This record gives sequence, C-alpha cells and structure tokens, in this order.
Amino acid sequence: MRRPFALFAFGLLTMVVAACASSGTAASTSDGGCALQPKDSVYLGSGAVYRDCAVATKVKLVTNDVHPDFTPSARGNGCYSAEFEFVVNTNGVIDLATARLLRTNNQQLADATLSMLPRLRYEPATIDGKPVAQITTMKQELITKTVVAAPGQRPNPGRAGPGC
Repeated sequence: MRRPFALFAFGLLTMVVAACASSGTAASTSDGGCALQPKDSVYLGSGAVYRDCAVATKVKLVTNDVHPDFTPSARGNGCYSAEFEFVVNTNGVIDLATARLLRTNNQQLADATLSMLPRLRYEPATIDGKPVAQITTMKQELITKTVVAAPGQRPNPGRAGPGC
C-alpha cells in the first residue's frame, strides 16, 4: 500500500519542480527556448537566475591571475580536467552554495578548483541594462607532457595537442 503512494508522491513532486522551473517567471525567457530545466531548481534558492542564452550580456571573468593550487602527482604525460557550474550574482561574485562539480578526471584538481572559486570576480550578466544572476560553467584543464632532450640541447615539446 505504501509503494503506490510513494510513486504518486514522487511523480507529483517531479511535476511541481518541472512546472516551477519552466513557468513563465523571471527565470525564463518569454519564448520558452531558454527556460530553466528541472535540474536548475537547485539554483533558485538565491532568487531569479538565468541561463546564458536568456541574458543580453553574459557574465565575463575579470580576474585572470587566479589559478588552482594543483600539482599533478604523476610524472609523464597526463590530462587533468575539472568542470564546475555555479551562479554568478548581480555583484559579479560566485554564490558558493550553488557550485557543483559537473565532471572531473582528477579529484585533487576538482578540490583545488573549488578552493579558488571565492577569489574569482566577474562582470555580471545583464538584461535591459540591469545586472542579473546567471548560471555559468568554468572548466580547468592541465596537460602535462614529458619532453626528452640530449644534454646541451633545447627541449622541443612539439605541437601543442588538443584539450583534455
């Protein structure tokens, strides 16, 4: 008897979240082509938020001297990456409560990237000339390559390869 009720409650909750996330509120576009997805409901706690396709000007990173404190533990060739999604508020600051790891192939790089997020600053997104909060992503990549050179010779790393 409990199982049908649990399925009904789960279904109802899913519909409510989907309806709220895709309703015609300030957090979606009028044409519905860039509406928030149900997964975006985690960002709504901080107020109205927009995807980059729904703003006139997107957030723009203005700090370019901040890097994750990360040193690969393995030697040789390697590719390390971590991608986060978060909300940049109307002041150009990341709302750290919204930061979530989308994907990584190295947890140490992910941890180092998460630690550097509070130091990043952005130009906020705008709609009609007014700053708005925007959901955005950031990817960190580090590629290591071992280059062998004879004594007295200058190492030639060759052509740079593609990203991770």
